[in-house]
Parts: sequence; structure tokens; C-alpha cells
Amino acid sequence: TAELTVAKNAIGHAVKLAESDGSAVAVPLKNQHAGLDRLVGELQRAVVGMRVLPLRVAFQRFPRLVHELATELGKPATLVIEGEDTEADKAIVEMLVEPLVHVLRNAMDHGIEDTPRRAAAGKPAVATINLRAFRDGEHVVIEVTDDGGGIDVARVRSLAVERNLVSADELASMSDAGLIDLIFAPGFSTATAVTQVSGRGVGMGAVRTAVSRLGGAVEVSTTAGTGTTVRVTLPFSVLITQVMTVEAAGQTFGIPLDAVVETIRVPEGGIFPIGAAHAIVLRNSTVPLVRLAQVLAQGAA
Repeated sequence: TAELTVAKNAIGHAVKLAESDGSAVAVPLKNQHAGLDRLVGELQRAVVGMRVLPLRVAFQRFPRLVHELATELGKPATLVIEGEDTEADKAIVEMLVEPLVHVLRNAMDHGIEDTPRRAAAGKPAVATINLRAFRDGEHVVIEVTDDGGGIDVARVRSLAVERNLVSADELASMSDAGLIDLIFAPGFSTATAVTQVSGRGVGMGAVRTAVSRLGGAVEVSTTAGTGTTVRVTLPFSVLITQVMTVEAAGQTFGIPLDAVVETIRVPEGGIFPIGAAHAIVLRNSTVPLVRLAQVLAQGAA
């Protein structure tokens, strides 16, 4: 399908050229391109349909994991799973297991209180962790919610100072949401001691990194005394990537939009030489200019 998409885009480019030249073949060519676009779209959807798996494949091992953690930590807990029939790309389902394992470990080790503290707070002796999945447009959302004590924002602030994660000025102006996001910083942990459970985890920072590689995002929300929710949002499929097309040396190339930070229009007079190279000025900063055609020619050599 990738080669078909490239060919379809090339025909689309030819249609634009024909229209700009007023060619008689522009209209029939445009109609044929529309038909090809529809057929390629149907083929892509069929291929994606062959690659999808229900999240049950990943979720089925988690009840036993939570049971083992509950026994090991002496914290009775029940895992409630919803939306296990939600489908996602096979690659996403397979790569999602390890990040979710750590999120569940983190919930059991740091989120759920011990039995005496739950009793003092008037909570049921058996804690509940909800693992919920659902489809949201072109995304799949997985939420892990515990009914524990929530993230201790004061503790996070104290550790941020102790470990120099941010400057004092940044810390002073940081909202609670910003502070909570620090749990994703490399090496961050609110644990006062390393346990067998937390000690073998990969860290919430690594969870965010793993999810980001899949084109997704991780967010956390918490309420003191009530619990915490970790929300993972992922693309339904990693097969289809939106691209920005560019032309260099008469050839058309596609750049994944995820890799595009910003696009700007630079007048020819805005490009100036620096030695043997060229540069532009962007927001009062000098930015080196790299010509794609020259880079590709050098790479081919």
C-alpha cells in the first residue's frame, strides 16, 4: 500500500500540473485520480483490518499481575477491566504491555494505601483499580484509575527541590498540574525506599517515552485522598502516517508530519551567505539553511 500511495500522490501532482497548463486531459485525469484515491483508501482500511487485535490480548495477563502484587505488598485489590474488545493495531497492542505493567505496579505500590490508612480514611479494605479502554475517533484511549490516596503534590515539590529537577523560579510559578507532570522526569520517584515492586520498574519517564514512540501521549490527573488516573492516548494504527510533500531537484518527497516542528515562508532576499553556507534569521536567531537537493546528492555520492 505504501508504493500505491506514493504512485497516487504522484498522479495527484500530475493533475495539478495539467490543470495549471490548461491541458485537455486535466479533467479525465482528475476523475481517475479520485477513483484511485478511493480504491487505495479502501485497500489501506482492509490491510489495517487484518492487522488489528482486541486489547484483550494485552489485558489478559493483568488480573494475575494485580493479584500477585496485592499478595506481595499486603494490599488487597481488585482489577476491573472495561472495553477489552476495543481494537488497535497489532504493533500497538504488543508494545503496550510493558508500559501498562509499570503503570499498574506504580498504582499498587505508590497509589493504593495500606490497610490501616484505608480504614482510617473510611475506604473499603479491598482497593479497586479500573483498566478502561475505548475508541475516540482515530485514537485508542486506555485509562488506569486507582482509588488510592492520590499523588502527594507537596512531596513532589520537595523532591523536585532536592533533586534539582527545575529551578527555584520555575518551581515557584509552577501549577499543581505542572508539578504532577514531573513524575515523568528521568529517575523521578516519590518512594521513600526501593521495594521489590518499584525497584524493578522502568519509571514513568520510560512509560511516556515508550508511548511517544508509538505516536501517543500520557497524561496523569489526581485528587488528594481519592485516587489517580493515568490516561494513555494512542493512534488507532501505526500504518498510516500523514506527510508533508516537498519538491527538490524535480523530485517530490514526503516528510512525516510528526517530524515537522514548524514551516515558514522565506523570501529569496531573506537568505544570506555565511562563508560557503547560507542561513536565515528566525525570531532574531541565525538558523543554518540546508538545501535538500544538495544533501541528497551528497548522500548518493
